Amino acid sequence: MTWRVVNVSDGRVAIVEAWVPHGRFRGEGHLPLNVVIAPGASHLLEIAVNAREEPGTIVENAFLILRTDMCRVFARMSVPFDGTGRPRPVVEAVTAQSLE
Repeated sequence: MTWRVVNVSDGRVAIVEAWVPHGRFRGEGHLPLNVVIAPGASHLLEIAVNAREEPGTIVENAFLILRTDMCRVFARMSVPFDGTGRPRPVVEAVTAQSLE
């Protein structure tokens, strides 16, 4: 899967780790990263995800979690599977939790 991560802050953001932990939409564990995104810039983040569902299935409460140099970012998604059974994640909310 590929996500576009956009830095909407006034400072740079360093992404040091990413993971996709849902049982029915799961990545290969914690993926170490060394990505720095300038203010206003974006980065395409590719993560291999295991997901096999019947066409028309919707997986609820899947997450893409990013650990940055300052916080954890949680992108909560629903993941509908199209007519061919391919997942099409839809981000429903983004929240952050300070690491301090």
